[in-house]
Amino acid sequence: MSLNLLESVDIDLEKLRGVLIRLEDTIIFCLAERAQFKTNDDIYSPNKMEFKDGFSGSFLDWFLKEVETVHG
Repeated sequence: MSLNLLESVDIDLEKLRGVLIRLEDTIIFCLAERAQFKTNDDIYSPNKMEFKDGFSGSFLDWFLKEVETVHG
């Protein structure tokens, strides 16, 4: 699958407009699909989980801290 959505080298504003409209529709469709899934509020709430290392905060905060530790 080619990522070049404009087939020619010459940029035509009408073609570009059509491409941007299709991309917008794709983004909106993906957001609507994702909205069907329930969120896990405990992941975002501080102190809902106990951590062995004594971390105080939400699971998401802990996870991001651990990812940054590995990447650092």
